[in-house]
Amino acid sequence: MARVAAEPESPMGSSQEAITLIAATLENVVRHNQDLRQSQPTSFDAVSAPAITVHRYLSRIRQYTKFQDECYVVALVYLDRLFYSHKAPFLPTAHNVHRLIITSVLIASKFYDGVQPRAARARPPPRRARAPP
Repeated sequence: MARVAAEPESPMGSSQEAITLIAATLENVVRHNQDLRQSQPTSFDAVSAPAITVHRYLSRIRQYTKFQDECYVVALVYLDRLFYSHKAPFLPTAHNVHRLIITSVLIASKFYDGVQPRAARARPPPRRARAPP
């Protein structure tokens, strides 16, 4: 009887585990910065904090986009650089973290997966033949 090789396990563990860890990290940072909106509002802040949790938001993004798990890790690295390496620190709050997440995941997907918007993949229009003079 032939043996079927098992798929290699991801170095990150299960996909849901990776999403859970990333969400916990971001929620911890947001909790730490919860009082900053009054003293340091940004133009990236929403009027009110979204009702959806960071974990549920990441899970929905993963469910509907099918990006590879590594995209979420790259997105977290981008956010880390934004939060801690900027001249004027950009601090995530409950009012801006969802916008930061979707932005960083989309940028990471373009880098890691090579995903292009549909318009970029479309063929150019056919060339018209020139009319004789």
